[in-house]
Amino acid sequence: MRRALLAASLLIFTSLSVWAEEARLVVVELFTSQGCYSCPPADRYAGKLRSRPDVLPLSFHVDYWDYIGWKDPFALPSNAARQRDYAASFGLHSIYTPQMVVSGQLEGVGSREARIEKLIEKVKTDGKFFAAPKIGRDSAGMLRIDIPQAAYGGSADVYFIAYEGEKTQVISRGENAGKTLTYYNVVRDFSRVGSWDGEARHFDIDGAAAMPAGADGCAVIVQERTSGAIIGAARLSL
Repeated sequence: MRRALLAASLLIFTSLSVWAEEARLVVVELFTSQGCYSCPPADRYAGKLRSRPDVLPLSFHVDYWDYIGWKDPFALPSNAARQRDYAASFGLHSIYTPQMVVSGQLEGVGSREARIEKLIEKVKTDGKFFAAPKIGRDSAGMLRIDIPQAAYGGSADVYFIAYEGEKTQVISRGENAGKTLTYYNVVRDFSRVGSWDGEARHFDIDGAAAMPAGADGCAVIVQERTSGAIIGAARLSL
């Protein structure tokens, strides 16, 4: 029986044409808007972070600046809701752009690169990295998330994120009127797929259904429910 189970596990693993696992990957969430005049420097900085192997930047476009005169086509109402949750956990009285949240544990103004670099290094040194998720894709397009057993006694949520690696937009109205701006790792879908408590878990996802049109990358993050800390992450370029 044990040999049969091992053979089945090896078959699943080797059938994956792409398999990604990254240790201590720092997730940097940028809350931004095309209607925000002060956001372009932070958007460009996200592009710099995208080239780093130890950092996963994710651009969460919010819609609360749309009233100024330009509707951000990448904005999702759930993105602002996620930012409000962070504001509550950090004890902030309001939400703002551009904000960067580093692995759910620290936050700062996204255009202040030196400050964010310090936060990234602090998380790399002192952050919580209990989970070591992997994400893979097989030849049929099915996605699989594996999280091995670990010495963790808490409760965490597992999220699947689909994003578009690079997107350029001509802004014709609002505070950034006349500018052509480029955005990086633009979140197009963010959904909870399950939970993790230290026991080995795996999740199967229909890639065709889960990836919106234009999305060319995806990620998995494991995030503590109580603290909001992201305790493990992996990404996969499609």
